Amino acid sequence: MTDEAVKTRTVGARRTATRRKVVDAALELWSTRGFATTTLQQVADAAGVHVQTIYLAFGTKAGLLAAVIELARAGGEDENNPPTRFPWVQELLATKDPARKLRLYAGHVRRASPKGAPLVAVLRVAARDDPEIEAVRARYADELYEGMKDLVRGLQDLDALRADVDVDRAADTLFTLTGTFQSYELLVGERGWSPDEYERWLGDVLCDLLLARGVGD
Repeated sequence: MTDEAVKTRTVGARRTATRRKVVDAALELWSTRGFATTTLQQVADAAGVHVQTIYLAFGTKAGLLAAVIELARAGGEDENNPPTRFPWVQELLATKDPARKLRLYAGHVRRASPKGAPLVAVLRVAARDDPEIEAVRARYADELYEGMKDLVRGLQDLDALRADVDVDRAADTLFTLTGTFQSYELLVGERGWSPDEYERWLGDVLCDLLLARGVGD
């Protein structure tokens, strides 16, 4: 690798790290102080960067919110990559084991919940008085739901769904249990379960509710 290539990679890594610090600081402040009352200057101070850095990287507060959504949705993966390049998604698409698909999804929910849960709470409150944020919230929810329907269609293609559960009902089940990350908040945050226990429970519940008898046993 040439010196120029090393320099380019180093600069890119530094830029990504700075964006991550800003996004993490924004989510923390919005969760504790509220979206509307938190200024970009406060986010910059918490992240240890100049406020102009935020404007250059994200443009507006709504642009920063979009970046926070992408980080939460990535669930620990590189948010700069499309979801189809996430290792767990690639394994989910490749496996023909229906139960394995659902357990991979449960693992993703477990990893995404620590950032996803506070983000959903921020969006819900901020959207009440801001039509632009409501549009962002609705789009985020729709994209989550469509991803769940894609997962369910994969199960249907394997003839793995219960006979009394169609694609919409199965997607609604996924959305209810995982769409707002509330089950993670209740069991891990309130009841003291470990993240590992939550992931096993969610995988078991999804298999029981969605898969035909004898599938995944």
